[in-house]
Amino acid sequence: MKKTLIHSQIIYSKVISVAAEMYERMRHTANSPAISEQESFAAAVLTAEADLAVQINGEPSHLFSLRNSAKHLFQYFAYDIQEGDVLVVADPFSGGTDPQTITMIIPMFYDGQLIISPAIRAPLLDVAGEYPGHLHPQATDIWQQSIRLTPIKLYRAGILQKDVYSFISRNSRAPESLKSDLQCMVGTCRHAIQSIEHILHRYNIDMVSEAISEMILYTRTRVEKTLSVISNNTYKGSATLRSDYDSELSARVKIDSIGNKLIINLDGSTRYSDSPLNLTPSGTSSFAVLPFLAGIFDDLTINEGMIAPFELIIPPDSILNPPYPAATNLGVRVIGPLVTEAITNALQLGQNNDLFAKSIHGSKPTACLFQPVGSTRNNIPISLDPGFSISEQGWGAPLIEGMTRLPSAEELEVHQGLRILLRELNDEHRMVVRVLNIQRPLEGNFFLLGDTERYPGAILLNGAALSDLTSLCTSVPVGASIEFVYPNLAEQQI
Repeated sequence: MKKTLIHSQIIYSKVISVAAEMYERMRHTANSPAISEQESFAAAVLTAEADLAVQINGEPSHLFSLRNSAKHLFQYFAYDIQEGDVLVVADPFSGGTDPQTITMIIPMFYDGQLIISPAIRAPLLDVAGEYPGHLHPQATDIWQQSIRLTPIKLYRAGILQKDVYSFISRNSRAPESLKSDLQCMVGTCRHAIQSIEHILHRYNIDMVSEAISEMILYTRTRVEKTLSVISNNTYKGSATLRSDYDSELSARVKIDSIGNKLIINLDGSTRYSDSPLNLTPSGTSSFAVLPFLAGIFDDLTINEGMIAPFELIIPPDSILNPPYPAATNLGVRVIGPLVTEAITNALQLGQNNDLFAKSIHGSKPTACLFQPVGSTRNNIPISLDPGFSISEQGWGAPLIEGMTRLPSAEELEVHQGLRILLRELNDEHRMVVRVLNIQRPLEGNFFLLGDTERYPGAILLNGAALSDLTSLCTSVPVGASIEFVYPNLAEQQI
Protein backbone atom coordinates (compact mmCIF):
# COMPACT_ATOMS: atom_id res chain seq x y z
CA MET A 1 0.00 0.00 0.00
CA LYS A 2 1.36 3.37 -1.00
CA LYS A 3 2.08 5.66 1.92
CA THR A 4 0.20 8.99 1.81
CA LEU A 5 0.44 12.28 3.67
CA ILE A 6 -2.31 11.00 5.98
CA HIS A 7 -0.09 8.07 6.96
CA SER A 8 2.72 10.54 7.69
CA GLN A 9 0.39 12.60 9.84
CA ILE A 10 -0.63 9.52 11.83
CA ILE A 11 2.98 8.51 12.45
CA TYR A 12 4.00 12.09 13.23
CA SER A 13 1.13 12.46 15.72
CA LYS A 14 2.70 9.65 17.73
CA VAL A 15 6.00 11.53 17.85
CA ILE A 16 4.11 14.63 18.99
CA SER A 17 2.51 12.56 21.76
CA VAL A 18 5.97 11.59 23.02
CA ALA A 19 6.98 15.23 23.40
CA ALA A 20 3.63 16.13 24.95
CA GLU A 21 3.97 13.31 27.48
CA MET A 22 7.50 14.51 28.30
CA TYR A 23 6.15 17.98 28.95
CA GLU A 24 3.35 16.80 31.23
CA ARG A 25 5.61 14.37 33.08
CA MET A 26 8.04 17.18 33.84
CA ARG A 27 5.27 19.53 34.89
CA HIS A 28 3.78 17.03 37.30
CA THR A 29 6.95 15.57 38.83
CA ALA A 30 9.58 18.35 38.89
CA ASN A 31 10.44 19.96 42.21
CA SER A 32 11.04 23.51 41.03
CA PRO A 33 7.96 25.79 40.83
CA ALA A 34 9.55 27.36 37.74
CA ILE A 35 8.81 24.04 36.01
CA SER A 36 5.74 22.71 37.79
CA GLU A 37 3.84 26.01 38.08
CA GLN A 38 5.37 28.65 35.83
CA GLU A 39 6.08 26.15 33.01
CA SER A 40 9.27 27.98 32.05
CA PHE A 41 10.65 24.94 30.25
CA ALA A 42 10.48 23.05 26.97
CA ALA A 43 10.43 19.39 25.89
CA ALA A 44 11.44 18.21 22.43
CA VAL A 45 12.23 15.29 20.19
CA LEU A 46 15.25 15.95 17.96
CA THR A 47 16.40 14.39 14.70
CA ALA A 48 19.84 12.83 14.33
CA GLU A 49 21.09 16.24 13.15
CA ALA A 50 19.65 17.94 16.29
CA ASP A 51 16.92 19.62 14.25
CA LEU A 52 13.52 19.99 15.90
CA ALA A 53 11.23 17.09 15.08
CA VAL A 54 8.71 18.51 17.56
CA GLN A 55 8.91 20.85 20.52
CA ILE A 56 6.43 21.73 23.27
CA ASN A 57 7.32 25.22 24.38
CA GLY A 58 6.43 26.72 27.74
CA GLU A 59 8.34 29.95 27.18
CA PRO A 60 9.26 31.77 23.94
CA SER A 61 12.99 32.00 24.73
CA HIS A 62 13.36 28.22 24.28
CA LEU A 63 12.31 28.27 20.61
CA PHE A 64 15.88 28.56 19.31
CA SER A 65 17.75 27.99 22.59
CA LEU A 66 16.94 24.29 23.01
CA ARG A 67 17.82 23.51 19.41
CA ASN A 68 21.01 25.60 19.38
CA SER A 69 22.19 24.16 22.70
CA ALA A 70 21.54 20.66 21.34
CA LYS A 71 23.50 21.36 18.17
CA HIS A 72 26.37 22.67 20.28
CA LEU A 73 26.32 19.48 22.36
CA PHE A 74 26.28 17.25 19.29
CA GLN A 75 29.11 19.21 17.73
CA TYR A 76 31.19 19.15 20.91
CA PHE A 77 30.77 15.38 21.34
CA ALA A 78 30.72 14.65 17.59
CA TYR A 79 32.97 11.59 17.77
CA ASP A 80 32.26 10.63 21.35
CA ILE A 81 28.55 9.80 21.64
CA GLN A 82 27.42 6.33 22.63
CA GLU A 83 24.28 4.63 23.84
CA GLY A 84 23.45 5.55 27.43
CA ASP A 85 25.11 8.98 27.37
CA VAL A 86 23.32 11.91 28.97
CA LEU A 87 24.59 15.24 27.62
CA VAL A 88 24.02 18.51 29.46
CA VAL A 89 24.92 22.17 28.98
CA ALA A 90 23.93 25.37 30.79
CA ASP A 91 25.85 28.17 29.13
CA PRO A 92 24.75 31.41 27.42
CA PHE A 93 27.75 31.11 25.12
CA SER A 94 26.99 27.55 24.02
CA GLY A 95 23.59 28.12 22.48
CA GLY A 96 21.66 29.07 25.63
CA THR A 97 20.35 32.25 27.22
CA ASP A 98 21.42 32.15 30.88
CA PRO A 99 23.63 29.85 32.99
CA GLN A 100 20.89 28.61 35.31
CA THR A 101 18.83 27.05 32.51
CA ILE A 102 20.08 23.59 31.58
CA THR A 103 19.59 21.63 28.36
CA MET A 104 19.69 17.83 28.59
CA ILE A 105 19.75 15.32 25.74
CA ILE A 106 19.81 11.53 25.78
CA PRO A 107 20.94 10.39 22.31
CA MET A 108 18.93 7.39 21.13
CA PHE A 109 20.48 4.60 19.07
CA TYR A 110 18.69 2.05 16.91
CA ASP A 111 20.67 -0.82 15.41
CA GLY A 112 23.82 1.08 16.36
CA GLN A 113 22.75 4.25 14.56
CA LEU A 114 22.01 7.61 16.20
CA ILE A 115 18.42 8.43 15.32
CA ILE A 116 15.96 10.42 17.42
CA SER A 117 16.85 12.06 20.73
CA PRO A 118 14.56 13.40 23.48
CA ALA A 119 15.65 16.71 25.01
CA ILE A 120 14.54 18.99 27.82
CA ARG A 121 15.50 22.56 28.61
CA ALA A 122 14.55 23.80 32.07
CA PRO A 123 15.59 26.32 34.74
CA LEU A 124 17.31 25.11 37.91
CA LEU A 125 16.55 26.71 41.28
CA ASP A 126 20.09 27.73 42.19
CA VAL A 127 23.54 27.06 40.74
CA ALA A 128 26.32 28.89 42.57
CA GLY A 129 25.51 32.52 41.83
CA GLU A 130 26.52 35.39 44.09
CA TYR A 131 22.98 35.39 45.52
CA PRO A 132 20.46 32.55 45.85
CA GLY A 133 18.27 32.02 42.81
CA HIS A 134 18.20 33.36 39.28
CA LEU A 135 17.87 37.10 39.84
CA HIS A 136 20.97 39.24 40.17
CA PRO A 137 19.91 42.67 38.84
CA GLN A 138 23.37 44.19 39.31
CA ALA A 139 25.52 41.41 37.83
CA THR A 140 28.33 42.55 35.55
CA ASP A 141 29.59 39.13 34.41
CA ILE A 142 28.41 35.54 34.08
CA TRP A 143 30.10 34.29 37.26
CA GLN A 144 27.99 36.56 39.46
CA GLN A 145 24.93 34.79 38.05
CA SER A 146 26.04 31.17 38.22
CA ILE A 147 28.75 28.69 37.37
CA ARG A 148 29.23 28.20 33.64
CA LEU A 149 28.31 24.60 32.83
CA THR A 150 29.86 23.97 29.41
CA PRO A 151 29.08 20.72 27.51
CA ILE A 152 29.58 17.71 29.74
CA LYS A 153 28.32 14.15 30.20
CA LEU A 154 26.18 13.48 33.25
CA TYR A 155 26.05 9.79 32.29
CA ARG A 156 28.60 8.00 30.14
CA ALA A 157 27.40 4.76 28.52
CA GLY A 158 24.64 4.56 31.14
CA ILE A 159 26.96 5.08 34.12
CA LEU A 160 26.41 8.14 36.31
CA GLN A 161 29.49 10.36 36.42
CA LYS A 162 29.49 10.88 40.16
CA ASP A 163 32.12 13.61 40.06
CA VAL A 164 30.03 15.67 37.62
CA TYR A 165 26.80 15.03 39.54
CA SER A 166 28.49 15.96 42.82
CA PHE A 167 30.09 19.07 41.34
CA ILE A 168 26.77 20.41 40.05
CA SER A 169 24.74 19.59 43.17
CA ARG A 170 27.34 20.81 45.66
CA ASN A 171 27.49 24.15 43.90
CA SER A 172 23.84 24.77 44.75
CA ARG A 173 22.21 26.22 47.85
CA ALA A 174 19.28 23.90 47.13
CA PRO A 175 21.11 20.62 46.36
CA GLU A 176 18.23 18.22 47.03
CA SER A 177 15.87 20.18 44.81
CA LEU A 178 18.49 20.38 42.08
CA LYS A 179 19.15 16.63 42.27
CA SER A 180 15.43 15.95 42.14
CA ASP A 181 14.98 18.05 39.00
CA LEU A 182 18.00 16.50 37.27
CA GLN A 183 16.68 13.00 38.06
CA CYS A 184 13.26 14.05 36.81
CA MET A 185 14.77 15.20 33.51
CA VAL A 186 16.76 11.98 33.11
CA GLY A 187 13.74 9.82 33.93
CA THR A 188 11.51 11.77 31.56
CA CYS A 189 13.95 11.43 28.65
CA ARG A 190 14.47 7.72 29.30
CA HIS A 191 10.73 7.13 29.37
CA ALA A 192 10.48 9.01 26.07
CA ILE A 193 13.04 6.64 24.55
CA GLN A 194 10.86 3.71 25.56
CA SER A 195 7.87 5.40 23.91
CA ILE A 196 9.86 5.99 20.73
CA GLU A 197 10.93 2.34 20.72
CA HIS A 198 7.25 1.33 20.78
CA ILE A 199 6.67 3.51 17.71
CA LEU A 200 9.64 1.96 15.93
CA HIS A 201 8.32 -1.53 16.67
CA ARG A 202 5.19 -0.68 14.70
CA TYR A 203 6.75 1.52 12.01
CA ASN A 204 10.32 1.14 10.82
CA ILE A 205 12.85 3.93 11.26
CA ASP A 206 12.66 4.95 7.61
CA MET A 207 8.90 5.49 7.83
CA VAL A 208 9.24 7.53 11.03
CA SER A 209 12.07 9.65 9.63
CA GLU A 210 10.16 10.24 6.41
CA ALA A 211 7.03 11.25 8.33
CA ILE A 212 9.03 13.75 10.39
CA SER A 213 10.65 15.19 7.25
CA GLU A 214 7.30 15.54 5.48
CA MET A 215 5.66 17.30 8.43
CA ILE A 216 8.64 19.63 8.81
CA LEU A 217 8.25 20.50 5.13
CA TYR A 218 4.49 21.01 5.59
CA THR A 219 5.10 23.38 8.52
CA ARG A 220 7.74 25.29 6.58
CA THR A 221 5.38 25.67 3.61
CA ARG A 222 2.65 27.05 5.89
CA VAL A 223 5.03 29.54 7.52
CA GLU A 224 6.42 30.65 4.15
CA LYS A 225 2.87 31.26 2.92
CA THR A 226 2.18 33.39 5.99
CA LEU A 227 5.35 35.38 5.38
CA SER A 228 4.73 35.79 1.64
CA VAL A 229 2.86 39.08 2.16
CA ILE A 230 6.21 40.66 3.00
CA SER A 231 7.60 39.82 -0.44
CA ASN A 232 9.13 42.82 -2.27
CA ASN A 233 8.74 45.03 0.78
CA THR A 234 11.34 46.38 3.19
CA TYR A 235 10.40 47.20 6.75
CA LYS A 236 12.47 49.23 9.18
CA GLY A 237 11.81 49.91 12.82
CA SER A 238 13.36 50.38 16.23
CA ALA A 239 12.54 50.36 19.91
CA THR A 240 14.29 52.19 22.72
CA LEU A 241 14.06 52.06 26.49
CA ARG A 242 15.72 53.83 29.37
CA SER A 243 17.11 51.92 32.31
CA ASP A 244 18.88 52.56 35.59
CA TYR A 245 22.03 51.02 34.10
CA ASP A 246 22.31 52.68 30.71
CA SER A 247 20.89 55.96 29.46
CA GLU A 248 19.31 54.27 26.44
CA LEU A 249 19.14 50.81 24.94
CA SER A 250 17.91 50.36 21.38
CA ALA A 251 17.09 47.47 19.08
CA ARG A 252 17.03 48.38 15.38
CA VAL A 253 15.75 46.14 12.63
CA LYS A 254 15.49 45.93 8.86
CA ILE A 255 13.26 43.20 7.41
CA ASP A 256 13.58 41.96 3.82
CA SER A 257 12.26 38.97 1.90
CA ILE A 258 14.65 37.17 -0.46
CA GLY A 259 13.12 34.14 -2.12
CA ASN A 260 11.55 32.02 0.59
CA LYS A 261 13.77 33.50 3.29
CA LEU A 262 12.83 36.35 5.59
CA ILE A 263 15.97 38.31 6.50
CA ILE A 264 15.86 40.01 9.89
CA ASN A 265 18.84 42.34 10.15
CA LEU A 266 19.45 43.82 13.61
CA ASP A 267 22.54 45.85 12.74
CA GLY A 268 22.69 49.19 14.53
CA SER A 269 21.42 47.89 17.86
CA THR A 270 23.10 49.21 21.01
CA ARG A 271 26.56 48.04 22.08
CA TYR A 272 26.51 45.39 24.81
CA SER A 273 25.81 46.55 28.35
CA ASP A 274 27.99 46.19 31.43
CA SER A 275 24.76 45.30 33.23
CA PRO A 276 22.71 42.07 32.93
CA LEU A 277 20.63 43.66 30.15
CA ASN A 278 22.11 41.49 27.40
CA LEU A 279 20.48 38.77 25.31
CA THR A 280 22.28 35.94 23.52
CA PRO A 281 21.77 35.20 19.78
CA SER A 282 19.51 32.23 20.60
CA GLY A 283 17.26 34.40 22.75
CA THR A 284 17.34 37.22 20.22
CA SER A 285 16.29 34.85 17.43
CA SER A 286 13.43 33.45 19.52
CA PHE A 287 11.94 36.86 20.26
CA ALA A 288 12.57 38.23 16.76
CA VAL A 289 10.43 35.59 15.03
CA LEU A 290 7.66 35.64 17.63
CA PRO A 291 5.55 38.45 16.06
CA PHE A 292 5.49 36.58 12.72
CA LEU A 293 4.43 33.28 14.28
CA ALA A 294 1.94 34.54 16.85
CA GLY A 295 -1.07 34.02 14.61
CA ILE A 296 -0.22 30.43 13.65
CA PHE A 297 1.23 28.99 16.86
CA ASP A 298 -2.07 27.31 17.69
CA ASP A 299 -2.44 25.82 14.21
CA LEU A 300 1.02 24.33 13.72
CA THR A 301 3.37 22.09 15.65
CA ILE A 302 6.69 23.65 16.58
CA ASN A 303 9.39 21.95 14.53
CA GLU A 304 12.35 22.84 12.33
CA GLY A 305 10.01 23.97 9.57
CA MET A 306 8.67 26.77 11.75
CA ILE A 307 12.04 28.48 12.15
CA ALA A 308 13.77 27.48 8.88
CA PRO A 309 12.31 30.37 6.79
CA PHE A 310 14.05 32.96 8.98
CA GLU A 311 17.61 34.23 8.66
CA LEU A 312 18.89 36.41 11.48
CA ILE A 313 21.74 38.89 11.20
CA ILE A 314 22.74 39.75 14.76
CA PRO A 315 25.61 42.19 15.26
CA PRO A 316 28.42 40.98 17.53
CA ASP A 317 29.31 42.93 20.69
CA SER A 318 25.76 44.26 20.95
CA ILE A 319 23.04 43.80 23.57
CA LEU A 320 21.68 41.10 21.21
CA ASN A 321 24.97 39.22 20.89
CA PRO A 322 27.25 40.13 23.81
CA PRO A 323 30.84 38.96 24.19
CA TYR A 324 31.97 36.50 26.84
CA PRO A 325 31.73 36.90 29.86
CA ALA A 326 28.81 39.38 29.76
CA ALA A 327 25.94 38.97 32.24
CA THR A 328 22.64 37.94 30.63
CA ASN A 329 20.18 37.15 33.43
CA LEU A 330 17.78 40.00 32.55
CA GLY A 331 18.06 39.57 28.79
CA VAL A 332 14.97 37.39 28.37
CA ARG A 333 12.94 39.61 30.67
CA VAL A 334 13.92 43.01 29.20
CA ILE A 335 15.85 42.79 25.92
CA GLY A 336 13.65 40.04 24.48
CA PRO A 337 10.55 42.24 24.67
CA LEU A 338 12.59 45.13 23.23
CA VAL A 339 13.38 42.99 20.17
CA THR A 340 9.73 42.06 19.61
CA GLU A 341 8.78 45.71 19.98
CA ALA A 342 11.27 46.75 17.30
CA ILE A 343 9.86 44.06 14.97
CA THR A 344 6.23 45.02 15.58
CA ASN A 345 7.03 48.71 15.16
CA ALA A 346 8.62 47.96 11.78
CA LEU A 347 5.63 45.89 10.64
CA GLN A 348 3.12 48.53 11.71
CA LEU A 349 4.93 51.12 9.59
CA GLY A 350 4.54 48.96 6.49
CA GLN A 351 1.71 47.39 4.54
CA ASN A 352 -0.30 44.41 5.77
CA ASN A 353 0.36 45.50 9.34
CA ASP A 354 -2.76 43.77 10.61
CA LEU A 355 -1.52 40.31 9.66
CA PHE A 356 1.06 39.99 12.42
CA ALA A 357 1.07 40.45 16.18
CA LYS A 358 1.30 43.98 17.52
CA SER A 359 1.98 44.76 21.17
CA ILE A 360 2.98 41.35 22.47
CA HIS A 361 5.89 42.79 24.42
CA GLY A 362 6.29 44.43 27.82
CA SER A 363 8.26 44.36 31.03
CA LYS A 364 7.10 43.59 34.55
CA PRO A 365 8.37 43.73 38.15
CA THR A 366 9.86 40.61 39.70
CA ALA A 367 11.55 39.40 42.88
CA CYS A 368 13.55 36.49 44.19
CA LEU A 369 13.29 35.87 47.95
CA PHE A 370 15.55 33.75 50.16
CA GLN A 371 16.57 33.31 53.75
CA PRO A 372 19.17 35.87 54.91
CA VAL A 373 22.49 35.19 53.20
CA GLY A 374 24.78 33.20 55.50
CA SER A 375 22.00 32.17 57.89
CA THR A 376 21.58 28.62 56.59
CA ARG A 377 23.49 26.10 54.52
CA ASN A 378 20.51 25.13 52.36
CA ASN A 379 18.80 28.23 51.07
CA ILE A 380 15.98 27.46 48.65
CA PRO A 381 15.14 30.62 46.67
CA ILE A 382 11.58 31.69 45.91
CA SER A 383 11.04 33.10 42.44
CA LEU A 384 8.16 35.51 42.94
CA ASP A 385 6.12 36.38 39.84
CA PRO A 386 2.59 36.36 41.29
CA GLY A 387 0.91 38.28 38.45
CA PHE A 388 1.25 39.44 34.85
CA SER A 389 0.91 42.48 32.65
CA ILE A 390 -2.45 42.91 30.96
CA SER A 391 -2.13 42.23 27.22
CA GLU A 392 -2.96 44.64 24.42
CA GLN A 393 -6.34 42.93 24.03
CA GLY A 394 -7.27 44.11 27.53
CA TRP A 395 -7.36 40.66 29.14
CA GLY A 396 -4.93 37.87 29.93
CA ALA A 397 -1.16 37.81 29.77
CA PRO A 398 0.71 38.94 26.64
CA LEU A 399 1.88 36.23 24.26
CA ILE A 400 5.49 36.88 25.17
CA GLU A 401 4.93 35.26 28.58
CA GLY A 402 4.25 31.90 26.96
CA MET A 403 2.33 29.31 28.99
CA THR A 404 3.14 30.91 32.35
CA ARG A 405 0.38 30.39 34.89
CA LEU A 406 -0.41 32.33 38.04
CA PRO A 407 1.14 30.60 41.07
CA SER A 408 -1.28 28.79 43.34
CA ALA A 409 -2.10 30.87 46.43
CA GLU A 410 -2.44 27.70 48.50
CA GLU A 411 0.92 26.24 47.44
CA LEU A 412 2.66 29.58 47.90
CA GLU A 413 1.40 29.78 51.47
CA VAL A 414 1.96 26.14 52.45
CA HIS A 415 5.38 25.68 50.86
CA GLN A 416 6.87 29.18 50.94
CA GLY A 417 5.13 30.89 53.86
CA LEU A 418 3.82 33.69 51.64
CA ARG A 419 0.14 34.57 51.79
CA ILE A 420 -1.53 36.31 48.85
CA LEU A 421 -3.74 38.99 50.39
CA LEU A 422 -4.87 40.56 47.15
CA ARG A 423 -4.81 39.69 43.46
CA GLU A 424 -7.13 41.85 41.38
CA LEU A 425 -7.39 44.54 38.72
CA ASN A 426 -7.36 48.09 40.09
CA ASP A 427 -9.29 51.08 38.75
CA GLU A 428 -6.66 51.57 36.04
CA HIS A 429 -7.15 47.96 34.89
CA ARG A 430 -3.70 46.97 36.12
CA MET A 431 -3.12 43.76 38.00
CA VAL A 432 -2.16 44.32 41.63
CA VAL A 433 -0.87 41.50 43.83
CA ARG A 434 -0.09 41.92 47.53
CA VAL A 435 1.87 39.18 49.30
CA LEU A 436 2.44 38.87 53.08
CA ASN A 437 5.43 37.10 54.64
CA ILE A 438 3.93 34.97 57.44
CA GLN A 439 6.63 32.43 58.22
CA ARG A 440 10.27 33.50 58.57
CA PRO A 441 12.60 36.46 57.97
CA LEU A 442 13.60 36.76 54.34
CA GLU A 443 15.74 38.86 52.09
CA GLY A 444 15.05 39.61 48.47
CA ASN A 445 16.50 40.81 45.20
CA PHE A 446 14.03 43.00 43.32
CA PHE A 447 13.92 44.28 39.77
CA LEU A 448 11.72 46.83 38.06
CA LEU A 449 12.64 48.43 34.75
CA GLY A 450 13.48 52.09 35.33
CA ASP A 451 11.50 53.24 32.26
CA THR A 452 8.31 53.64 34.27
CA GLU A 453 6.79 56.15 31.84
CA ARG A 454 6.39 53.40 29.25
CA TYR A 455 5.99 50.46 31.63
CA PRO A 456 4.30 51.94 34.71
CA GLY A 457 4.74 49.07 37.12
CA ALA A 458 5.76 49.29 40.76
CA ILE A 459 7.05 47.31 43.72
CA LEU A 460 6.01 48.43 47.19
CA LEU A 461 7.46 47.07 50.42
CA ASN A 462 5.15 47.73 53.37
CA GLY A 463 3.33 50.31 51.25
CA ALA A 464 6.45 52.27 50.29
CA ALA A 465 7.78 52.14 46.75
CA LEU A 466 11.30 50.77 46.53
CA SER A 467 13.62 53.70 45.88
CA ASP A 468 16.24 51.45 44.33
CA LEU A 469 14.61 49.56 41.49
CA THR A 470 17.41 46.98 41.44
CA SER A 471 17.57 46.23 45.15
CA LEU A 472 19.84 43.50 46.53
CA CYS A 473 19.32 41.62 49.82
CA THR A 474 16.47 43.88 50.87
CA SER A 475 15.08 42.80 54.25
CA VAL A 476 11.58 41.25 54.19
CA PRO A 477 10.77 40.53 57.86
CA VAL A 478 7.85 38.47 59.09
CA GLY A 479 4.72 40.56 58.69
CA ALA A 480 6.10 42.55 55.78
CA SER A 481 3.98 42.94 52.65
CA ILE A 482 5.19 43.14 49.05
CA GLU A 483 2.91 44.68 46.47
CA PHE A 484 3.42 44.24 42.74
CA VAL A 485 1.69 46.58 40.28
CA TYR A 486 1.83 45.36 36.67
CA PRO A 487 1.61 47.45 33.49
CA ASN A 488 -1.49 47.53 31.33
CA LEU A 489 -0.29 47.16 27.75
CA ALA A 490 -3.77 47.83 26.42
CA GLU A 491 -3.43 51.50 27.36
CA GLN A 492 0.18 51.91 26.26
CA GLN A 493 -0.33 52.00 22.49
CA ILE A 494 3.38 51.27 22.03
